[in-house]
Amino acid sequence: MPTSLTPKSSKAQTKARKPPRRVRRAPFIILKQILSLLKLFMLISLASCYSPVSQLTLAPVYGSIPSSLFHSRIETAVFSLAWITTYNFGGRLPQNLRAWPPVLASWIPVIQYLLFPHSYHYGAVRGPVITECLTYFPLLYLSVCSAAQILNTLDLVNLSNGQSLILTNFASGSTCYWLFRYIERIATSLLQNHRPNSASFFLTRFGLQHFLGAIFALISPSKWLFLAVPALLHSALWNVHNPLLHTTALLNSTLQTKSNYEILARQDSLTGYLSVLHNTKDRFRVLRCDHSLLGGEWLLPPTDLKHSSRVREPVYTVFVMLEAVRLVVPTDEESQASVLQPEVLAKSGNGPVTKADLASDSVKGESDTTSEDYNRNTALVIGLGIGTSVTALLAHGIETTVVEIDPVVHEFAERYFGLPSNHISVIEDAVTFVAAARNQERRYRYIVHDVFTGGAEPASLFTVDFIAGLRDLLVSDGVVAINYGGDLLTPSAHLIIRTIKAVFPACRIFRDNVAPSPAELMSKKHDFTNLVVFCTKSDGLFSFRKPTEEDFLGSHARRSYLWPKHEVDQKIFQAENGEEQMGVLKEGKTMQMLQKWQEHSALGHWAIMRTVIPDKVWENW
Repeated sequence: MPTSLTPKSSKAQTKARKPPRRVRRAPFIILKQILSLLKLFMLISLASCYSPVSQLTLAPVYGSIPSSLFHSRIETAVFSLAWITTYNFGGRLPQNLRAWPPVLASWIPVIQYLLFPHSYHYGAVRGPVITECLTYFPLLYLSVCSAAQILNTLDLVNLSNGQSLILTNFASGSTCYWLFRYIERIATSLLQNHRPNSASFFLTRFGLQHFLGAIFALISPSKWLFLAVPALLHSALWNVHNPLLHTTALLNSTLQTKSNYEILARQDSLTGYLSVLHNTKDRFRVLRCDHSLLGGEWLLPPTDLKHSSRVREPVYTVFVMLEAVRLVVPTDEESQASVLQPEVLAKSGNGPVTKADLASDSVKGESDTTSEDYNRNTALVIGLGIGTSVTALLAHGIETTVVEIDPVVHEFAERYFGLPSNHISVIEDAVTFVAAARNQERRYRYIVHDVFTGGAEPASLFTVDFIAGLRDLLVSDGVVAINYGGDLLTPSAHLIIRTIKAVFPACRIFRDNVAPSPAELMSKKHDFTNLVVFCTKSDGLFSFRKPTEEDFLGSHARRSYLWPKHEVDQKIFQAENGEEQMGVLKEGKTMQMLQKWQEHSALGHWAIMRTVIPDKVWENW
């Protein structure tokens, strides 16, 4: 018996001397943990990248500023809720949460398609919140919960002390939140400043949604992915936000039936979603950028007009007012009081120039004065739009340089709005251009500064340094015309005007409509308008010479609106209620304050835009 047990005992001893299997599998456990950490990183990264993409999809319907009002704060709340929920109730959560972000990501474009038609009823404040609470924020919640579940399974630290475990969970959550915000900033910067201008599907905001959804599916494959098939079919065949030929045709069919509009071209670009809208009933065309308009012109003026125009008739009066930069002449105090008013008595409304306005032939605009012959017949235009001012300056024989940051805006202006090719085009950020041009010899007789869009002006283009750069680019008797749109009752308007006046020694300010009465201001609580600020480099009073027939270019809109009529009392822009502490607009604190005030202006601009173009057009981008 002992002899029969000896071999077994020997085998047992040999087996006992063998190293544990778990030691052999240690490299595989480490590799598995690394792969799990990589999945965690990808989930956080995808949720981060989807944040600016979600904002991009809301911008055409609500505008970029209204869409961002509560976005960041709700993100923080959702991230915190997801992390706390997982660590406190992780055992009650489904273990297959990672299977659902890809499915939800594929359905987000469909949900937006169903929600956008109700944007007018939601409003610019609630609309983005409601939309993201049903789309992006659930995606963020699922992604963060899935990442926290992965971290729980890693068991990187084995602490028995409950207080230490709480601190560890807090540290890991804070680290993941920092990672989320860091990648979000990078993704936002890339999309805003470095996205290539291409018609490629995957570079559009709609294409980016599906691209991120596809990556979600790659890192979290599951049997539940079949639930994404109906959403993908809808996006491919019927979703009008998809910039394909057949969906664009479907979109135009809808717009023509409900609003008498059609889209001639659309493309995502640096400054936002751009589209050329053609009104098939009234025969005018506008250039849209997100929830704003960069300009418009009539294609078929009234048939009873007696004069043929050398340029197309603009739809909006402010672009005509900018051309009055050519009419500025120096004067002394005695002649200032005797400056003749033009014989243009056309009405000045709050809206666009109507065909009835253009047909008004009550004024002939005769003049006994002649245009001055300046030594340097050059102009610089900051911000192209559809090229209304540029086209007029070129028609007057002025050598014109255009600085436009968005190449697609320039392309659309040439292709669809007749921008002449005999101009100098600079596709560059205006801040960079002006900084370089200050060190060069070239100077300009006229400068037109027109960069307002989306309910807010680009703050960097209104700083005291940038305005001073424009002053330095003028010849000694040069003139600048600056377009500013906003609520004159807000501190932002006061700050901008004070900044301009701090740089230029002489300025006059005009609005494009009649100022409301005190009773109207008390009732409306706002005064949204377009201002044109005319300033000269030289000190002294100036006036506007009487326009000639040549100045009108045969255009009835210019005959009615070229001469600035509604001058603004500059006393309303004097600092009060602590505003004197803000001084002028500079990089830093005042820049942040201006961006905060722009929220009010953007909301008012959104409401105005909904009266200019039908809701269906804004909602179906």
